[in-house]
Amino acid sequence: MNNRITISPSKPYADLNIRRQYRIQDAYWISHPDAKAEMDVFQNFELDFELTKEEELTLHVSADQRFELYCNDQYIGMGPDRSDLRRWSFHSYLIKLAAGKHKISAVVHSIHTCMPAAQITHRPAFILASEGIEQVLDTGEANWQVSLQYGISCNRTKNTGDHSVGPDFTINGKNFFAETKFENPIILACGTNTCLGGSLDKYWRLFPSRLPEQTRSFIKNTGKIRMVKELGEHDFLTENNSDDTTPWQALIDNKSTLTIPPNAHITVLWDLDDYQCAYPELTTSKGKDSSIRIEWAEACYRPIEEGDRNKANRNEIEGRRWIGYGDTFIPDGEEQRKFTPFWWRAGRYVKIDIATSTEELIINSLHMIETRLPLENEGVFTCSDNGITDIIPIAVRGIQMCAHETYMDCPYYEQMMYVGDTRLQFLTSCAMSSEDRLNQRALELFNWSRHVTGFVLERHPSNIRQLSTTFSMIWILMLKDGAWWQRYPELIRDCIPGMRSMLEEFRAIRDENGLFTALPGWSFIDWAKGWNHGYPPEGIDGASGVCNLLFLLALQSAFELEKAFGDVHFVASYTEWSKQLSKAIKDKFWDEERSLFADDLDHTYYSEHAQALALLSGQFPSLEASCFEALISAPDLTRTTVYFSFYLHETLTKFGRTDILLEKLDFWKDLKEQGFKTPVEAPEPSRSDCHAWGSHPLFSMHASLCGIRPATPDFTEVIIKPQPASLTELSSKLPHPEGFIDFSMKKQKNEWLVEVSLPENLKGTLEWQGESYPLSNTTKRVLSADYAD
Repeated sequence: MNNRITISPSKPYADLNIRRQYRIQDAYWISHPDAKAEMDVFQNFELDFELTKEEELTLHVSADQRFELYCNDQYIGMGPDRSDLRRWSFHSYLIKLAAGKHKISAVVHSIHTCMPAAQITHRPAFILASEGIEQVLDTGEANWQVSLQYGISCNRTKNTGDHSVGPDFTINGKNFFAETKFENPIILACGTNTCLGGSLDKYWRLFPSRLPEQTRSFIKNTGKIRMVKELGEHDFLTENNSDDTTPWQALIDNKSTLTIPPNAHITVLWDLDDYQCAYPELTTSKGKDSSIRIEWAEACYRPIEEGDRNKANRNEIEGRRWIGYGDTFIPDGEEQRKFTPFWWRAGRYVKIDIATSTEELIINSLHMIETRLPLENEGVFTCSDNGITDIIPIAVRGIQMCAHETYMDCPYYEQMMYVGDTRLQFLTSCAMSSEDRLNQRALELFNWSRHVTGFVLERHPSNIRQLSTTFSMIWILMLKDGAWWQRYPELIRDCIPGMRSMLEEFRAIRDENGLFTALPGWSFIDWAKGWNHGYPPEGIDGASGVCNLLFLLALQSAFELEKAFGDVHFVASYTEWSKQLSKAIKDKFWDEERSLFADDLDHTYYSEHAQALALLSGQFPSLEASCFEALISAPDLTRTTVYFSFYLHETLTKFGRTDILLEKLDFWKDLKEQGFKTPVEAPEPSRSDCHAWGSHPLFSMHASLCGIRPATPDFTEVIIKPQPASLTELSSKLPHPEGFIDFSMKKQKNEWLVEVSLPENLKGTLEWQGESYPLSNTTKRVLSADYAD
């Protein structure tokens, strides 16, 4: 009965909360009289109303911090999508209702004591407006009622590092299910500022979110119960036989209920058999004062003496330790009580600790409800190496588990959107799907974050603001990715003034040589071995060759963006700046004897990172041949790891050496045998088992091996430059704004049979051995097999 719809943003954006731009601004923010800022507040809002005839209604709704919206007890949607107070998200839903009595309700929770780092807030509040019956439903106008929800406590999540994903919830059924008193809410503020002086409110400036609704569906593949036993806090895990696990397996398979006797302490280990982001949903009867603890982990850990937090093969549990986090539910003894936490959890393994009291506990059902962006893999890649295609499910699952209302670096730990991670997720999703709204959302959220320092923040949204000017540079690369790979020119043009403004911030901090020294913030590049917390040599206080080369590469993207969407004056300015910076970098960092760019002014350190960035910039044509040869042959370079290897792979592609790229994919080929379901953050011992920046080989399969890339902005033309290396067969079905690009090539003796199918209005060129061949909508061509493997 529900349907999320998109409301187009109104311009000028500067008028947010000054002039009425959206219907929701006619309503009022409301809250319970006792709901204060800096409190953990759970509110229930209800409105009963009657329709004299069938109506089609558009509902606009938002809350601080989260809402779940229902109509006649049927779920409508959840939100709002995370943003900041300057552009606070609201959602819009289209519903049809028959004549008669109806009820709209919302559960709104606002967490402060253990607030997730990705959550920004002002104070607990709710707002709703309708189109179709106008003020009949508007908060502040209609007879809304509110009550406080009790029986919920929030505890700080352990074992997730410095950035909390939010609290562990404890839900005590005795108070949670008790009747609550509804009363009139208080009005906090109007949806727009009525002052004609143009003053900007300090609170929510409402702005429509462009995203689809998050997936919310039962997970059908229930996985396997692998352990049921009495277990103390420090006991090791062990694999059980089927006699012990069968009743629990029947429960999760939804085949039967399960009864736990009084005064029992049982621990269950559930292997979901995949990485999941989900809400556990538990229904119980009886079991008064029992405790049911549901914890999550990505993997089980070896004993401390074998290496603290060393996880080894992710399939193994025998003799392992448990380190996880989760939620606790305490039944009140009544029938059919449903429990679920107020935020989703992530991982592969679930541990259930049950301690019953004097009454038996009946578990009626235990389900997992998956949540993520509805981003499916529409793309198809095949090749003659099964080890490469085995990477695809891992890469796809990594993207899906890190794609929600923002991209996320990892779902188990920070759950925050970082620029460097997002660029690789962005490009990989382009190879997966034509769904581009999260990509657009990422571009605009990072653009808005500039208002804090002038630079795009390292991550956003976040209530702990963090600056990385190296990630600020990467946002420009991502902006060009969006401009070429997808098709939303208006958004690109909206972001270009922000890019110009940020580049002027960079221009102001150059030293006397035109280089950047001691860049503001955390100049993270990679988790490379020997580097200090991700900084390259001299990246903290000195002049880093890697950081300056990264900016040079970003400047090329800025040049291309201005040329396609901007102003010729900026094209000229960035051209001149690029010449000056290239000369300064060559003078200070180029080592003629080694044919390498140094990481530091003293020419002590050298890395794959510096060479890849220099070669991708295209600003050193006379040095490229010798530099590339040194890159692939020098034995002492600092090596790229999972994240920054993307830039190395792009360099290998540019210079026609996908044979080396195929060798680099061995790292990803091994993940399946090690029990991984998603890509890792870094080489072992890896902290995060699900880091979507490691999904980028999926992009390379389509864009490097098959060689399919946009030739023009808005992807109006395609260039296909395949590099099969040792492969004898490969094919791609790549999403495009107008359909799919289908490509295949198969080696037959001394020839390649190539077939290409393009969307009707797409122009294309096939390049092979220095020759160019125009592509029609359907092209078949036989090519020489003299390609250098």
